[in-house]
Amino acid sequence: MPHIQENFPEPDEDNPELWRYMSLAKFLSILHEDALYFPRLADLPDKFEGTLSEPTAEALRNEVRRCSGNDFPDALITLPEAVRQTSYVNCWHRNSGESMAMWNQYSKHPIAIKSTYTRLSESLGSVIEEKREARYPILNDPSETPIRISPVNYADYSTDPMERIEDVSQVTLYKRQPFRYENEIRAVILGESLELIDVDKSPSPTLHIGFEDDPDDLDNGENSQVRTPLTKSAIEDLNLRVEKGLYVAIDVETLIESVVLKPDTPMFVFEAVQAVVREMGFSEDMVRRSSIERDPVTTDYPET
Repeated sequence: MPHIQENFPEPDEDNPELWRYMSLAKFLSILHEDALYFPRLADLPDKFEGTLSEPTAEALRNEVRRCSGNDFPDALITLPEAVRQTSYVNCWHRNSGESMAMWNQYSKHPIAIKSTYTRLSESLGSVIEEKREARYPILNDPSETPIRISPVNYADYSTDPMERIEDVSQVTLYKRQPFRYENEIRAVILGESLELIDVDKSPSPTLHIGFEDDPDDLDNGENSQVRTPLTKSAIEDLNLRVEKGLYVAIDVETLIESVVLKPDTPMFVFEAVQAVVREMGFSEDMVRRSSIERDPVTTDYPET
């Protein structure tokens, strides 16, 4: 695989189909930019994204008290919020076909990209290095693609403990139970993979987060980089610029198996989308009508 998984599990089924429902403008942006947009986790509509469930938060507090009393560094207590503020995601719906529920959910979005887990992975794999010095400054180590692609877990945040949360990055893979219908797989860029440097100390707009540093060395003055829990208020106080989103270059033809227009799209709209796709240098054959429009089978004898 061209991406790295580390503690991020792969899907339990072999190469599942993935769908992304979107507006025509966002679809054309993908074709024009040859890139996918990864919004920051903290800026997604659901305010619970990247937060801990109540049992997990209480377990973390108890572990802090057990291990260190009141001497435990605040930076480590606030790591989940640091991940939330500095990680980026691109979300896909897993389904072996179109979903009428998703069409209804995104009723103003007339297009769905059909892809697969393997296509998404491979489309992201070969383009990071060549864009690194241009508009996509993502890697510390250009030999790796720091993008994990993994299914989302759904939990009751009032009662359910989060699994594998000793790896704090796992908060990027949790959502609340009411969103289970999304059946989501997401690509994740973790904050620890970004070079986030204090804008007052570097021409770069980004600050390295040393999650694995010895807490006793965080404030000894030996490292010129800022070491602080990146809560929202800390970001504002330090005058740090954390991007609202990142464009990540892709191979469009690898990513897209087909482009499906929503059911009952007028023919003139279908043909217009085909024409625009063709003008942008891609095959119009990738554009298809919804399979939901098919006529039902009847027992009528065919006319002779």
